[in-house]
Amino acid sequence: MKICQLLAFLLFALTVNAQYPDLPIKIKSPFYKKFPTAIDLNWAENKGKYEIEFYMGPDLYTAVYDESGNWLETAVILSDDQIPENLLAEIAKKHPDAGLAYAEKVWTSNSEEFIRVVTESENMVYTVNARSDGTIIKIDIQNYNSSSEDFDDNEGVE
Repeated sequence: MKICQLLAFLLFALTVNAQYPDLPIKIKSPFYKKFPTAIDLNWAENKGKYEIEFYMGPDLYTAVYDESGNWLETAVILSDDQIPENLLAEIAKKHPDAGLAYAEKVWTSNSEEFIRVVTESENMVYTVNARSDGTIIKIDIQNYNSSSEDFDDNEGVE
């Protein structure tokens, strides 16, 4: 009976490992050096960039690394009440049919700090970058019908 249990456990472990491959060591090492208390990792690789979602305390973060393990940016999800009201008003004026998808505070390797707000309408995604006072820096518009990003999702727990 113990052999059957051991075989079942090994089969389960191999299945989980195949479904959720480990983050490559060239990314994992610098990531844990920068975020030693990170838990509940989910990650995806797209065109040489590794996007890692994780929690530190109650907050949800995303860190982006290049294929060499260089940190590019970190973002933390903001609640609706943390978004400057003047920014929300300006977005609503420019894109009245778009609904709020999420907002995050972003820090980049170039020492930039800004707020990123993503809104969506029927076929459009609007990504608005703004200063912490709500002043818009730039707006990127993406049409769902013209995009074809292929993410290799590797959701799992590290």
